[in-house]
Amino acid sequence: MTIPSELASAVLVSSGRRCCLCRRFKPVQLQVHHIVERSQGGGDDFDNLMAICLTCHTDVHTKAPFTQRFTEAELKGHRDSLYKLVAEGKLPAGDENVDGTSTLVAEVLQKLGAVSRSPVGPELKTTARRILLTAVQGDGHVAIMDTQGGLIVDAGNENLAAHVNQRIAADYRHAVRQLESLGLIEDAGSRGEVFYATHTGYQLADELLAQGGKIEAD
Repeated sequence: MTIPSELASAVLVSSGRRCCLCRRFKPVQLQVHHIVERSQGGGDDFDNLMAICLTCHTDVHTKAPFTQRFTEAELKGHRDSLYKLVAEGKLPAGDENVDGTSTLVAEVLQKLGAVSRSPVGPELKTTARRILLTAVQGDGHVAIMDTQGGLIVDAGNENLAAHVNQRIAADYRHAVRQLESLGLIEDAGSRGEVFYATHTGYQLADELLAQGGKIEAD
C-alpha cells in the first residue's frame, strides 16, 4: 500500500526535498519513510512520515553491533529541526554542498576517472563499480577470500566470483584495493578479507545510480 500522494507531497515540501538526517538536497533520491513502521502499528499520518535519502534510509534499517539505533524520538527530532530551518529559509533548495558532501563525492568521481585513463583502468573501474553497487544494494559487505579451489568474492547478498582464473582474480583484488584506497569500503578487522561500505561509499553509489549507473559492466 502506497502513501497517499498528497501526504508524500506535504512531506517533501516541508523538507525542501532535503534528507531529514543528513540534510543534503537530494531532489530525486528521497524516500518517504514511516518513523514507526506499518508492521509495528505505524500509520500514514503526517506526523509519522519523514523524507530521507537512500543512504540514510539504509542506515536507519541497519542493525550493527555496539551501536545505538535511531529511536522514534530522535527521528522526529531531526525531522522537526529540518522543517524549522526550511520554513525559516535557512536551508534554501539547491544548496547541495551545505555539508561538503558534493565536493567529497566529486573528488572521488574525479579519482575514479583518473584511474580509468590508465592502461588497465577501465577494467578496474568497471569491476570496482560493480562490487560497490552490488554491496550497497545488499547488506553493504564485501568479502574476498582465497580458497583451495580459487578466489571467492561476495558483495551484498550476491556471489560475484568463485574459483575464477588468475587474471580475473587479480582484477577483483585490484578493484577491492581501489575501493579501499578511495575510502569507499573499510576493513572490518578481518585482515583484508571482509570489508563494509563506508558512508562515502553509499553516497557515491547514490550518485552513480542517479546518473544511470548499472551493476553490470558499462
